Amino acid sequence: MKIKAFFLAVLSCSLLFAQTNETGSISGIVIDSNGLPLKGVTVKCTQPDGSYPQAAFTNDIGMYRILFLQPGEWELTFTAENKPTKKVTGVFVSATQTEIVDMLLESSNVNQTLTVTAARELIQRATTETNFQLDIEEIKALPVSRTANDLLAFVPGADTRGVFGGSGDQANSYTLDGVSVTSTGFGGSFLLPNVNWIKEFQVKGLGAGAEYGNFQGGLVNIVTKSGSNTFSGDVHAIFESESWNSSNLVPGQTGSETDTFQEFNADVSGALVRDKLYYFFSIEQQRRDINVVNLLAPNSDTEINFYDTQIESQETKLYSKLTWQVGQFDTVNFVLSLDDLETDNRGFSNLTTPNAAFNQTSPALIYNLSWNHIFGNSNFLELKFTGYDAEDDRDPINGDRPAAIEIGGSGFRGFNSTFRVNRELKNNSVRGVYNAFFNVGSSTHTLKIGAESIVGSFLNESTRNGGFTWRPLLEDFQTGEAFTNRVEDLNTWVALLSEWGGDTRLDAETTTTALFIQDEVKLGDRLDISVGLRFNSWDGEITPGFNGGGAFETLSDSAVAPRFGLTYDLSGDNTLVARAHYGRYYQGMFASQYQRTAGANLNRDNVIEFFQWIGTQLPDLNTVITLENRDQFFTPFGTRDNTPTTGRIENYEQAYTDQLVIALEKQFLERWKVGFNYIDRENKNILVLADKNINSNYVRYDNVTVSQVTRDQNDQEVSRTTVTQLPSLFVPVAEGFNQDLVLTSDNNAFREVEQIHLTLDGSGDGWSMQASIVNSDIVGNFYSVSGEEEVQGISVDPFVNPNEAINGTGNLPGYSEWEYKLRFIAELPWNFRVSGFYRMRSGEYHAQVYTVNPANTFTADGVDLDASLIGGLTGQPILLEQRGSQQLDNVSTLDFRLEYLVDLGGGRLSLAADAFNLFNEDEITLLNDNLTGDSFSRQAPRSIQFKATYSW
Repeated sequence: MKIKAFFLAVLSCSLLFAQTNETGSISGIVIDSNGLPLKGVTVKCTQPDGSYPQAAFTNDIGMYRILFLQPGEWELTFTAENKPTKKVTGVFVSATQTEIVDMLLESSNVNQTLTVTAARELIQRATTETNFQLDIEEIKALPVSRTANDLLAFVPGADTRGVFGGSGDQANSYTLDGVSVTSTGFGGSFLLPNVNWIKEFQVKGLGAGAEYGNFQGGLVNIVTKSGSNTFSGDVHAIFESESWNSSNLVPGQTGSETDTFQEFNADVSGALVRDKLYYFFSIEQQRRDINVVNLLAPNSDTEINFYDTQIESQETKLYSKLTWQVGQFDTVNFVLSLDDLETDNRGFSNLTTPNAAFNQTSPALIYNLSWNHIFGNSNFLELKFTGYDAEDDRDPINGDRPAAIEIGGSGFRGFNSTFRVNRELKNNSVRGVYNAFFNVGSSTHTLKIGAESIVGSFLNESTRNGGFTWRPLLEDFQTGEAFTNRVEDLNTWVALLSEWGGDTRLDAETTTTALFIQDEVKLGDRLDISVGLRFNSWDGEITPGFNGGGAFETLSDSAVAPRFGLTYDLSGDNTLVARAHYGRYYQGMFASQYQRTAGANLNRDNVIEFFQWIGTQLPDLNTVITLENRDQFFTPFGTRDNTPTTGRIENYEQAYTDQLVIALEKQFLERWKVGFNYIDRENKNILVLADKNINSNYVRYDNVTVSQVTRDQNDQEVSRTTVTQLPSLFVPVAEGFNQDLVLTSDNNAFREVEQIHLTLDGSGDGWSMQASIVNSDIVGNFYSVSGEEEVQGISVDPFVNPNEAINGTGNLPGYSEWEYKLRFIAELPWNFRVSGFYRMRSGEYHAQVYTVNPANTFTADGVDLDASLIGGLTGQPILLEQRGSQQLDNVSTLDFRLEYLVDLGGGRLSLAADAFNLFNEDEITLLNDNLTGDSFSRQAPRSIQFKATYSW
């Protein structure tokens, strides 16, 4: 059934885009000296070196269109009988956008060609979208980190925390050359390219038409380089060392920092057959070694010491693209890419010895095959098959040897990692693309109808190493000695248990299908209207992890998303343009949204078993102990409930956001533009796990005092110290407690976003800049799009556990009220170039939290509450004040690049130094809001990278 749906989506496709996620287009009208349209004018289009030649002819109203153009610079040549030939250079095209180039051809007997340079339009009038992008020249010149996702920081109202007020990375959709690289397991970014591959980095979502979906935050569209007739390439090397970096580590606190970072990249492009077959090949290798603070070293309270073992990662990326221009009307693209990440000693810290770390191997193959075809002058076709096949394995360093985890104390870990984790992620999509243009009276229509189908799978297996885990009680815990991790010293073991069970397996598949229709209508010279509908279908399927049973459907829904927008040229010359757009955008589906479905049977055991060591001597850790011989070494000690919190699906509808965007753009002088965006978003159908009997399962107590009670040897109270005061406490009923859990979107969860952007763009000969100010107001009582919520790092289910909903409505995390950004590039004398990126944002919202501890005593109206009922609330966080009522200090960062460029041997050599966080700001960015108020995240310290690049 899944395969049938997968292909029916494409076979039913009839009309779609003439510009794809990777290409743009050029359109315009040709008139004579009397202002009348010219029919039959030949318009030839090529890159400056003659690559990718195309031709079009003007129709009855003098209009032409040239489609499927790579981002970058193009040239147009207009030829007509008894008219002078005119050539237009410097036409810059961006992916998904249409560049307008109109032409006047006067009557003349002159045969010479007249060449003019196109004036670069700063405002895209013929679209309701507001897009933000970085092109290849900006990426080359700016101080850019080596992670493509970090490019989000350059976009107003966006960073790695979220895009345009979206709920974190999971709310985004990511495409690489039209391939969805969104994680099928957890949502958000999964496979991202080498920064050097990128031709254009776009962030969309404001005013997006019906052809876009599967996001509530933003659509990150990445277009890679392609070959051309010109043989070109570059080689670069980057190096970073802790010896010239700063540090924000504090003696006596845990942490880590980069020791060395190295990157080597080489790419080459050209034509295997001139004007026919083009190629782009690239290879990159990154290596990073990370030092981990050793708090067990002498004098660790006064100086920083590191473990001898480092976390060592190496990532190799290979990319190949072939573009075959079969003829005037056909182009075939083939992409094959490999991303191979290997990390040794991942996961060790002061609580986890290097022996208990794991080695990660994560190979991923990306593929893309597409065919573009042009029918005449008014119809265009694209067919595409894309996908990825990836693994992510976390293998224990010491094979199948059981791990050891301290009971009580700090939970020290040693000997081996506790679990072996194996993941498989696969994603395949098929898409058909067709576009037609026609006129109705004086209006011009671009009609788009399309279909796509995406099938993704996610397998996540976790198996306990050795079948069990040693659980020793260390003497340090009894004597109260200083913080030490001696779990691997058996002489410190004063009592011993073993822990059995806990294996998990998630096997899920998602199918997403969409059909859409979009009509872009041009009504005269000033007004454009966009009307669209997108039909969406989502299906989630799980194969039970254990205890048998075949695959069954979990979440399933279908819905229609309307889109409507208009653009009006207030000035009449495209220098003052207003836009308004309303759209409904549905969240994409991924496995972790429905892994808590009843019947998924993710856990092998619903009970974790503990057994006590019966020997009088310390164990020989090399002894093989299995279920069959366990009784020779252990006696039963106790159990812990491991039943997953799951619910049946009830009243489920796919989550979405209703979005209103009002925008205004004004061009002034020749190269300046100011922009205004107002964004209003309201999240609906938020997925949560809920208890339908929540009102009858709990008794509410107000003004509850939490105390630490000291008792004597006869269990008589000696003293009582107040820990905190709770606004309320919900205690389970003594009798009749009966949870009825459901996964549902029928609930009181809400999230509302208002955001205002002010942007200023300017450029001149040898310089460019962009400045932005963004104000955001995001309130609600639920942040996540996966159905699993957090409050200050603690997992919560506020619609199951009412204590986790106390004071839960307020300013949500993951954004700043104010954000200021400035980026600039400037060429200096003597072959120098400087660039910088300054960011200042107000601090994160937070609130103080108390985590329920059954060792405390809870008193309401002078009466101590039943401690046996409190035990079931262990670990639940309770907000002591309204969510987001406090705010951290402002955070600011300046990244700066100094570069020297010189022509050398037919190419160009660049020597650059990038300083990230130049002034070494160290403000707290996240706070652990328990009653101690300890910080757990600060700004990354100043780091400096040296880079050498040779390009030709």
